[in-house]
Amino acid sequence: MSDINAGTGATGEGTGNTADTDAGRDMGSAMGQDTGSALREDAGRPTGRATGQDAGQDTGGTTEHDTGHDGGRDAGSAMPGDTDSATARDTARDAGDADILVIGGGMAGASVAAMLAGSARVILLEAESQPGYHTTGRSAAMYEPTYGPRAMRALTRAGLDFFTNPPEIFGEGPLISPRASLFVAPEEERALLETTRDEVGRDQFEDLDAEAIRRAVPVLKAGYAVDGALNHGGSDIDVARMHQGFLRMLRAGGGTVATDARVEALTRDADGLWEARTRKGSWRAPVVVNAAGAWADQLGEMAGAEPIGLVPKRRTALIVAAPEGMDVQAWPLVVNAAETWYMKPDAGRLLISPANEDPQMPADAQPDELDVAICIDRVMTACDLDIRRVESQWAGLRSFVADKEPVAGWSDVVPGFYWLAGQGGYGIQSAPALARFAAAQLLGRPVPADIAAEGLDAAQLAPGRLAGAERFTG
Repeated sequence: MSDINAGTGATGEGTGNTADTDAGRDMGSAMGQDTGSALREDAGRPTGRATGQDAGQDTGGTTEHDTGHDGGRDAGSAMPGDTDSATARDTARDAGDADILVIGGGMAGASVAAMLAGSARVILLEAESQPGYHTTGRSAAMYEPTYGPRAMRALTRAGLDFFTNPPEIFGEGPLISPRASLFVAPEEERALLETTRDEVGRDQFEDLDAEAIRRAVPVLKAGYAVDGALNHGGSDIDVARMHQGFLRMLRAGGGTVATDARVEALTRDADGLWEARTRKGSWRAPVVVNAAGAWADQLGEMAGAEPIGLVPKRRTALIVAAPEGMDVQAWPLVVNAAETWYMKPDAGRLLISPANEDPQMPADAQPDELDVAICIDRVMTACDLDIRRVESQWAGLRSFVADKEPVAGWSDVVPGFYWLAGQGGYGIQSAPALARFAAAQLLGRPVPADIAAEGLDAAQLAPGRLAGAERFTG
């Protein structure tokens, strides 16, 4: 089943074995098998070429200067997975500015950086003036465990506890609020809806007839939908609060954020240190996490890593007024079985989308006038709505590889390079579990038991499954 989120693309925990590829074993298996490295007190600073802004500068104009603290450990304490032998210390790691550079400050990068902080020295590099500017900030913001391919659904289910009981640093209360999802089918789409039921599981849905469908969404035209499948497990996600919570969690663990730090070159020296060069300065670490969203394959090429065939796809969304005198807040998200449009309540108005997937090169995506017109036509064909004015409109890039599963795992080509990309339209809802999955691999730990219990196989996410893929060139 496909996805409906308008933006995200914005977050392999194999068992410890999957992490032990040749690339992962280099430098002491990158993180998890490091042996006794001490923390540097200048962990958050670039290597002497900054332009006057600190690595800790973050959103909202707040400057977080490096304090030299060690993310919750004594300066001489061992990293997770360290051996008892101090003589096995990895001198390359001691020479770096951090243990791990995470490139990309959207939901994927912020979440994995937060999960790593406190166990490793982490610096998050964000190309824009604030993290989450691109896809993360343009999502339809739904938690829907029936969305996506198999591994994505497993990650989404595994993240439910995080959404309902987030860490205290995220603020009070759950990050989600209930919002059912209703999949509707005109006569010509009934077979597609049956396929959805079969793929996801018929026990996940309440079957609705035409009359019940119109009771749930009174604005649907009489005779439009003849069959419906209602899932009660969906929710709205407070994306902004979630993203900011991960950034606070990162800082609390001793990590720093560098904004306006677009990576212009990424190279690895003979000592096993990656250097990320930006206009703001340069940073070094033995491990790089590629969480660059739509730009991930370009960053991989810069590093000499294998292509994964990532294709950014533009999706458009609009906000329009709800019907006068009609309270829409309790309506479910509604999407047709062919997934050519969807609609959901949004603060008393309606968010609508043509559910388009238009390939384009990475960029600051903008809505196309034709997409806007198509969206309005499709929604008005299905609904008794007279849309005369669009209150706001935007577009986001949702980036996919061929099988639409995320890519999380060590490069098979270059050491110390970790892929975290291809979250498509499921990046927000999968972020908590995918970040824990990736952090476990990066630290050489087993896949978290609750994620494994959902049937997730690290091979489903490993970049090696995409061997032979070609970089998208537009």
